[in-house]
Amino acid sequence: MLDPEQREHFLKDLDSKDPSKNTRGWVTSFAPGFVDLVGDVIKVQGTMSAVSTVEDGDRQIDVLWDYRIVYAVRPKGKNTPIDRTMQHVKGTFQFWRNDPKGKLRHWIGETNYQTFNSLCEPDDEFLRPDFYSRGGGKGPEDDPYDDASPKLPDGECGVSGDV
Repeated sequence: MLDPEQREHFLKDLDSKDPSKNTRGWVTSFAPGFVDLVGDVIKVQGTMSAVSTVEDGDRQIDVLWDYRIVYAVRPKGKNTPIDRTMQHVKGTFQFWRNDPKGKLRHWIGETNYQTFNSLCEPDDEFLRPDFYSRGGGKGPEDDPYDDASPKLPDGECGVSGDV
């Protein structure tokens, strides 16, 4: 679904050893062999809206998205109580045409995320739920569904009392 130019970049740098280039963080991925998803439900809550904008004198449509995605998980191969990991992701998709009758192009613009109940700052961008210390986040426990709550800096993870 990516624009061919952006797709080439995504695939070229997927799992790059250089953290500044690694595109693994563009998608939610659990570390291989780390978790079992419990059940077949992934809960999603969020909004999406579109706005007409002008960039470099050209009209485009920006689709703004803001979603909370909750995964029920257990440590791989273990029958322990269910834990939940959540990502709060916000971003923009940009749509435009290079010329009025040209092909519609699209691009993933700026994206920000916060992760709750997961180990912080993985070098490889894979999620690793923190099953043992009840959240690997920094700072106070937060309600990840409350938009009025103070938020962590972009890209950081936190502890949530109830996802």
